[in-house]
Amino acid sequence: LGFTQISRDEISLEMEWLPAPAAAEDAETQREKTHHRRPDHDEIVNTIVTFLREIGLAVEFGAIPSGDFLPGIQMICNGLRIDADALLYPGDLLHEAGHLAVMEPADRRSASPATADAAQEMGALAWSYAAALHLGLDPRIVFHEHGYRGQAEQLLHDFANGRAVGLPY
Repeated sequence: LGFTQISRDEISLEMEWLPAPAAAEDAETQREKTHHRRPDHDEIVNTIVTFLREIGLAVEFGAIPSGDFLPGIQMICNGLRIDADALLYPGDLLHEAGHLAVMEPADRRSASPATADAAQEMGALAWSYAAALHLGLDPRIVFHEHGYRGQAEQLLHDFANGRAVGLPY
């Protein structure tokens, strides 16, 4: 039906549908054009990458096999690998870094850090919101409409009003 998978986790799959592309363009080309229309995209990525390196996380750039949970991001030992061509939402970098920030150091240093822990997810939410504010970024960059199972607006509202899920963690 023309849907493209853009993210997934153990219980859900996020799909995207774009209108029929022009004759010479496929949906991926159209998505790429839309993605690169945002002139601030690279600036936001650079701001986030600089911050992550300053706090001691490893950041490397390279190809990532498709099918990962978040396009363009992969957890590596003590850091993140970024596929700049596949990265759709720069704020997702802060969320994934939030997972690394709240996990035990030994887990963070494993060859393929991963978490499915609900408490760590809540901690990553709170950490990524705080990190966005620290960097002077609009938290909507992290909590965008294509993530958080449709709950981004509610999370933004709650954080802005001091009702932060994960704050005690």
